[in-house]
Amino acid sequence: MVSIALGLYEYGWQGIFEGLAIVIAIVIITIITAANGYIKEKQFQQLQAKADVSDVLVMRNGKLKTISSEDLVVGDIIYI
Repeated sequence: MVSIALGLYEYGWQGIFEGLAIVIAIVIITIITAANGYIKEKQFQQLQAKADVSDVLVMRNGKLKTISSEDLVVGDIIYI
């Protein structure tokens, strides 16, 4: 904003372009950085969700089985 004001003061309307270029560059960089951060956060959440799932050894209906932790039901006995 200072560059815009000084350019306008010293060179008239012709001096505004350098300041506008700086403002536009800052806005573009901010938008790209925010979008990149959002994408990385979504990827991290998906990776974290996958890390929470693991195979466990359980006793179900009198038989030992290896199942996903997402498939556990009431009555399963988990072997640690």
